[in-house]
This record gives sequence, C-alpha cells and structure tokens, in this order.
Amino acid sequence: MAKKKASQGSRTSRKSTAKRQKKAAAKKKPVAKKKAAAKKKPAAKKKPAAKKKPAAKKKPVAKKKPAAKKKAAAKKKPTAKKKPAAKKKPAAKKKPAAKKKPAAKKKPAAKKKPAAKKKPAAKKKPAAKKKPTAKKKPAAKKKPAAKKKPTAKKKAAAKKKAATKKKLAAKKKPAAKKKPAAKKKAAAKRTHSGATSREPSSEKRGKVLFVAPPRRQRAGSFDPGPELPAWECAGRGPARAAATHLRVDPPLVELWRTRLEGGAGTSPVVSRDGQLYVADREGLLCALDVETGELRAEHQTDSIRESSPAWPLVQGGHVPVDRVPVSSAAAVSGGSLLFGDDEGVFYCVRRGEWSVQWRKAAPLELQARTGGAYQAPLAAGGTVYVACADGHAYAVEARSGRSLYRIFLRGQPTAPPALGGGRFLIATKAMFRGEPPRLHALDQGQGERVWHFDLPGNPRALVTTRAEAIVAHEEGVSAVSLRYGDLRWEVSASRLGGAPTCLAVEGGRLYCGWDGGLGAVDLEDRSVSWSRSTGLSSPLSGLSCGDELVWAAAGRTLLAYDGIEGRPLGRHAVGGVCVGEPVQAWANLYVSTVAGDVVALAPEPMA
Repeated sequence: MAKKKASQGSRTSRKSTAKRQKKAAAKKKPVAKKKAAAKKKPAAKKKPAAKKKPAAKKKPVAKKKPAAKKKAAAKKKPTAKKKPAAKKKPAAKKKPAAKKKPAAKKKPAAKKKPAAKKKPAAKKKPAAKKKPTAKKKPAAKKKPAAKKKPTAKKKAAAKKKAATKKKLAAKKKPAAKKKPAAKKKAAAKRTHSGATSREPSSEKRGKVLFVAPPRRQRAGSFDPGPELPAWECAGRGPARAAATHLRVDPPLVELWRTRLEGGAGTSPVVSRDGQLYVADREGLLCALDVETGELRAEHQTDSIRESSPAWPLVQGGHVPVDRVPVSSAAAVSGGSLLFGDDEGVFYCVRRGEWSVQWRKAAPLELQARTGGAYQAPLAAGGTVYVACADGHAYAVEARSGRSLYRIFLRGQPTAPPALGGGRFLIATKAMFRGEPPRLHALDQGQGERVWHFDLPGNPRALVTTRAEAIVAHEEGVSAVSLRYGDLRWEVSASRLGGAPTCLAVEGGRLYCGWDGGLGAVDLEDRSVSWSRSTGLSSPLSGLSCGDELVWAAAGRTLLAYDGIEGRPLGRHAVGGVCVGEPVQAWANLYVSTVAGDVVALAPEPMA
C-alpha cells in the first residue's frame, strides 16, 4: 500500500510539474512572440523592404514550436512508460537535470540579442556604404593621368613638329631675300658643271607639305639630270630681278636649235630638273630637253566656247576656234606648270603627266582678251599670284586651285607683278578718266590693300629689292618704300638716256634698258653709273645678268656688257627677233624668237 501511495504521490508530483511546465511554456511563448514582434517592428521601420528578408529568416526562432511538440512528445512518453514506475525514479533524479534548464533559461543571455539590436550600429554600415567614396578609387583609376606621359610625349612631338614648321616657314620668308647673298658667297666655290642639291631632305618630306618633283613620279619619257640653277618664271624669281650667280661669257656657241610651228609667243622658262617650257602663238605649250632641245611633251589650250565674247569672231572666220594663244611666260611650282591663255582661262598642268590639275576662267571682256589676258604669273610658298587685264589681282592655292583672294585694282596691269617685303605689288595704267597710273601694294597673305603710289607715267617694268619697289615708266625710274609706300628716289629718263622698258637688279646696281641704249644706276647713292648706246634701232625686249655680266636682247642680236663699267664685251646674232628676256640657266643662255626658233647658247670652249 505504501508503495502504491508513493507511486501515486510521484504521479501527482509529475502531473503537477508537467502542468507547471505547460504554464511556463505558455507564458514564455507570448513573451517570445512579443519580443520577436518588438524586434520586427524596428526592423520594419528602419530597414528597407529588401532587408526584411533576413528578418523573415529569423522566424525560424519563432518556429521553435517543434520544441513544444517535443515537450508534448516527452509528456506522452512518460505516460507510455507508466509501468516501470520504479525505474522512473532515476528519471526523478533527472529532475535536477531538468532544473538545469534554468541554465538554458540563461537564454536571457541570448536576450543580450539587444546587443544584436545594436545592429542599428551595423546600420551605420550605410556609412560603410559611403565607402562608395572608396569606390572613388575609379578616381584612382584616373592614374591613367600617369599614363598621360605618352600624351606628354605626343605633345612634345607635336611641339617639335610645330617648331620645325615655324623654322621652315621662317626660313622660307627670308629665303627670297637671303638667297642672293648666299649665292654670292657660294659663287666662288661653284663651277659651270656642278651645283648643290636643292632637293628637300627625307626628314622634311614627312613634316612639310610639298609637291614632289616629276622625277619622283611617272615622269613620262624623260630622265632629268642633276639640278642646276633654274629660271622658273619671268624675271627668274618673285622679285623679278632677272639675276643669277652664273656667268655666261661671250663669245657664244650654238648648242641646239628647235623650231616651233606657230612661232614663239613667250620667253622660255627652265625648271630645276632640266625641262625648258615655251609656248607658240597658237596655244601650244611645249616641253624641251635643255641639253638636246628634243621635244618631250606638249599641251594645247582649250577651244573657244560659244559663251565667249570672241565667239562672233570665230563665226566670222576671223579667229580659229582651237588656237587660243598663251598670254605670257609660264611659272613652275614644284611638279606643276601654271599659265593663262587669252580667253581668260588659267591652267595648272601636272608636269611629266601633262594632265590638267585644275583650271579657272576669268570673266574677261573682249578688249581684255586681245592684248594678253594675263601678265606673267609667279609662284611662292605654294601660292600662285597673277594679275589679269580686267584689273583684278588673284592669289590661288597652287595645289588645289582654291581662290585665296581677288582684288579689283581700278587699273589695267602693264607689267608682271612682283613680291617683296610681304607685299604683292602690281603696276597698272588708268582704266577710268581722271585716275593716274599707280603702283598697288597688297598684303601678300591676306590680300588687304596696304598702300598705293601714283606714278608719273604708265609703268613698263617692276622689280623689288629688300626695302624698295622700283618701277620703270614713261618718265624714268621711281623707287618706293615697300613698308610705307612713300617715294625714296627717282631718276628721270633724260638722265638715263631714254625711257626704260626693262629692268634687272644685281650687286647693288639697277640695270635699265630702253630703245637703243642701256645704263646702270647705283642703288646706294642713286647716281647713274654708266649709260651706253647699243648702236641698234631695235628696242630692248629684256635683260638678264649674272656675276657682273649683263646680257640684253635687242631685236635679232644679243649684247653683252660689263656690269661695273658698262664696257661692251661681245654680241651674238640669233637669227630672229628675240621674244622677252634671254634666260641664263644650266650654265647656258636660252632665247626664243618670233620666227619660232628656240636657241641654246653656251660659252665657247677655251682653245
């Protein structure tokens, strides 16, 4: 009985403990739920919706209900094990282990999870999100700024290129002025058979824009020889000085003679690669070899169009439709040949290939087409300068034909234009009543009018020196300042011995030629150094000088004079009336005649 009572007491005690445990579990559950809810609320307020997902993952803590189920299972187990009640005494002994559950209740230490609530401090991680400032490391990626070292090299290379271009440009401008002095110094070292090469170096070819000479291209059938001093436009260069450092002494020997079918219409020009260019009076421009006179190529000017003012003359049979004369001597610019015809068409022809690169037509009136539409053009620095009979001055890009500027001068040009001191100079006679003949100065690069000077008579020739523009006119010679346009000095025709028609400058002396005479003016004291009569009634068509020797073309004869004293040194009969100036190039003298002969003359060899 006692045992039964003991077993009943143990059962009742177990039941009471189970009830207590249930009550405790029931009490704990709402607390845990309230805590979880309290924790979730701040999380829902503070954390973004996306971050609520980890809070949802914490729900497994609330899902510890399986633990309650285990307790229920544990409760059922003792009911199942009611028979070995005696053995359950050790289970009663386990009660102390169950009492150790308060140690599990130390979970309040887990309640220190409020320290987890300090996770709001973790929410300071948004400050950590400010680490995107650390993401500013892309700015560190701007370390490519350090890679700018190559760009700095490029800048240095670009600066070097710019510096070289500036140097070359600076060299080009004074080149026209300093070349004569350089030629004088080199004259003693040079011989008739050789000369220094003027071809640009390979380094400069990659940096400077230039037109390759024909021998670097398909040059047709000719094989140019060594480069010697050339005569690439009327007057030889932009200053129209008609001077060279070579000396062609008389007596002369004829090297070759070539006949043009239509008669020569212009004086010859000679390129550096050994080609002589001359036009006949029927519009055929011919290229001859300077050493043999052999015909290398030819180019015919365009036919007259129906829109031309000259078309009625074509219909009346007075003018041939396909024989438009070339106006004046051509100009050589690198691999191009530049010239104009009397119809007002200006051509740029590729030398060697003889293809037209570009052409331009000026709207000329009929009167402007009859007496030579264009004065002799000149080329400098890749630009072509030309004046036409309608009173306009043009500057055109030689390579492309692009017009740089066009200026109306209110006068008709009567002499080939010249360059000097950064000025584009044109001498004109009056086109309108009451206006005098004038010398016009334009800015060479921009085309702006700088000054003009009224001349006492119609101009006939124009040359430039370093500081002055010298004009030959009906009343004598006038020298005008290139910078200011004021008169520096003048010499009357009576002092010279006649009204000059042609000029040349060399060695501080101005040579003047007129009908039946020749003279020299000292440029330092402006005095007449000497004056000589040619003894011929023929007018002088042109002068050329080299190393203090002056050659004059007078009718059918070439005359040689000492440049210092004016002593006659010799003469040579050409066999026809000379056209324009005698040309000194390649150690020879070249002349064209009205009859159509092109003659090459050389000094007679010593016995």
